[in-house]
Amino acid sequence: MAPRLAPGVPKRVAVLFLILVGLAGVLWLRLGYLQIVRHSFFEAEAMKQRYRSHQLVPDRGAILDRHGTPLAVTVYGYGVYAVPAAVEDPQHAARLLSELLGRPADVLAGQLARDAQSVWLSHRVEPDAAAAIDNLKLPGVYVVVRPQRGYPHGWMAADVLGYTGLDNQGLAGLEWLLEKELAGVPGEHFSERDPRGRAIAGSRSQVRQAEPGHDVVLTLDAVLQYIAEQEVAQGVQAAGAEWGLAIVMNPKTGEILAMAVQPGFDPANWEAHLPRAHRNPAVADQFEPGSTMKVFTVAAALEEGVATPETTLPAPAVMPIGGGVVRNHNSINYGSLSVAEALVVSSNTALAHLGAEMLGGATLAEYLRAFGFGQRLGVDMPGEGTGRVPTPGRVAGGRLQWATVSFGQGVAVTPLQLAAATAALANGGTLMKPFIVQEIRRPDGYILEHRLPAAIRQVVSPETAAAVVEAMEAVVQRGTGRRAQVPGYRVAGKTGTAQVPEDGGYGDKRLASFVGFAPAEDPALLVLVMLYDVKQDTAEGGRWAAPVFAEIMRRGLQHLGIPPSS
Repeated sequence: MAPRLAPGVPKRVAVLFLILVGLAGVLWLRLGYLQIVRHSFFEAEAMKQRYRSHQLVPDRGAILDRHGTPLAVTVYGYGVYAVPAAVEDPQHAARLLSELLGRPADVLAGQLARDAQSVWLSHRVEPDAAAAIDNLKLPGVYVVVRPQRGYPHGWMAADVLGYTGLDNQGLAGLEWLLEKELAGVPGEHFSERDPRGRAIAGSRSQVRQAEPGHDVVLTLDAVLQYIAEQEVAQGVQAAGAEWGLAIVMNPKTGEILAMAVQPGFDPANWEAHLPRAHRNPAVADQFEPGSTMKVFTVAAALEEGVATPETTLPAPAVMPIGGGVVRNHNSINYGSLSVAEALVVSSNTALAHLGAEMLGGATLAEYLRAFGFGQRLGVDMPGEGTGRVPTPGRVAGGRLQWATVSFGQGVAVTPLQLAAATAALANGGTLMKPFIVQEIRRPDGYILEHRLPAAIRQVVSPETAAAVVEAMEAVVQRGTGRRAQVPGYRVAGKTGTAQVPEDGGYGDKRLASFVGFAPAEDPALLVLVMLYDVKQDTAEGGRWAAPVFAEIMRRGLQHLGIPPSS
């Protein structure tokens, strides 16, 4: 039975009433859905609109030398960021900020109009510019103090340390390799703000503090690093070289005490030094070593028993071998020389005979690899190169190839490999793993990791090593390395002069080098010096690299307080 309308109520009014009741029911259902079912969602959205989060950048861990001298630290500077929603006129604000920030106005305007909670306009701002921006009182633009990376000694050890990006993240060197240890954990600051991004007085805020990164202690000695960089820079200038490098090591432990590359670069302004700042040639690049390789050929021959220091070798000016010829660098016909004297005068022909005819390519290759050539040594630095040792049997005949390898041509080594291999002769025949990170510490000083010297392998016997060292002493006393002498100390070393391969052949560039150690009777320091593309009448390592070695060694021994040889 259909419901009856009350007497006197028009039918259309009743229909309207029922429609309104229905709409009210739908509205109440909708409100119930929004307030009950979707309550959590809209509460979160409201919180997002009222509360803004600002990341708190942690203090990056310091990098220190072995004595605690800071090499890379956290400093506090100014940054500028904006809340786009609170910026009233992006174009006007961009024009005012452009000159102060040194950035194009159209780029800034695009950032200020972006649909984002906040945008960084500059991570690093000079104090004067920061004060000027603050005085502009631009709505939505804020100047903040934030941690940044600082290098107290400027360019020093830049190739080792590397550098960081705008967000304080490591991009190269140890800054990149140890990012996890150095970076720390970011914090966050939540605060209630009005629609224009301004903090609401008396409102709630919450802070999750940032956790600072760990400190890293290196094996580097800041004084030795300064000495090496200064002397290499002078050596580059004197030789007219394109660049130069030096590695200073403790030959007994493998600790890298200094690693200098000149010209260097400014880690605080690395963008201006690209692509130079991308790599560390002391670790990454590889070169033909030239005559410095001869000591390892001699060591292999002595260890295998195919020769003694007194064994006589043919040493003509020109020697036919393996279908080709090899020549002494100075065109002198020595007739014959003992193995030791062949090192003293650096005879190519004598060493070619020793390596290719007496020792043989397969055995020589085995020893070169045992000394660490042709493979990564596992140093705790990024970008380590492998070098290259030829594979025996790949070249028909092969004697000519191994004749040239015997005196350092047709083989490639990294500077670090050459330094570590020479250190093996200095310490009695043991190849030590080179390393540069000594400790990783928490900010409170608690040591998380302490790295100790590690032997890779025993390459030759102590007796063989001692015999080679004796011959290397004679190189400095009366041979090609006389300019490497350090008054009061017995010095052992070897000169090197190498052609630089270019486009499948050899061009005009020359690499001058010297590697040695002192005191020879109890080595405390090993120094390798390389000067690339020497532009002088002669590019001999004994003429240009040896004096640089001598000054680094002299000042280094004095700094360490090593007593003179008896």
